[in-house]
Amino acid sequence: AARAKTGWQRIEITDTTVRLLGEGTQITLNGIAQGYAADAACSALREHGIEHALIDSGEIGSYGSKSGERDWTIGIRHPRKQGDLLGLAGFQDRCLATSGDYETSFSDDFASNHRFDPRTGQSPLESASVSVVAGTATEADALSTAAFILGPDKGFKLIQTTTGADALFVCKSGETKTTAGFPLYSNTMT
Repeated sequence: AARAKTGWQRIEITDTTVRLLGEGTQITLNGIAQGYAADAACSALREHGIEHALIDSGEIGSYGSKSGERDWTIGIRHPRKQGDLLGLAGFQDRCLATSGDYETSFSDDFASNHRFDPRTGQSPLESASVSVVAGTATEADALSTAAFILGPDKGFKLIQTTTGADALFVCKSGETKTTAGFPLYSNTMT
């Protein structure tokens, strides 16, 4: 039933309006809008002469470095332990986005959540979270969502074939997997 109410064909866009077609059609800005917002904020700050910035729009945009020398350091949330971190990621001139099953879950075991595979209409069963660093927050946001939907094996291959992108995968089993360049500073994963 939900799949019947999805698709770009149900949205009409003109120069002055956006119209949703059909009962139950909705738009969420979770796909890449948060990443885009971080990129837009970074761009506006650059235009005003700001040389170093870290932006949190729900996804993390950055350029330059902390205090002009050190990496920006961001905590990666543990998808199963409220308030705990998996570790800290450190980076300069890269952006970070995370997709997970824990923010909006429809079942206690997170098997049914707000992430849906458009091919099946079901929530993916393998991933608990995927964090991606990339050159822009928009790209990191899109890649984290796609890799989450694809699952750890196919998602890992997607990230490895995307220039400048790296990822940390957390499986529902608790297993973690990172690409070689994911900037994990301190690893608290157990």
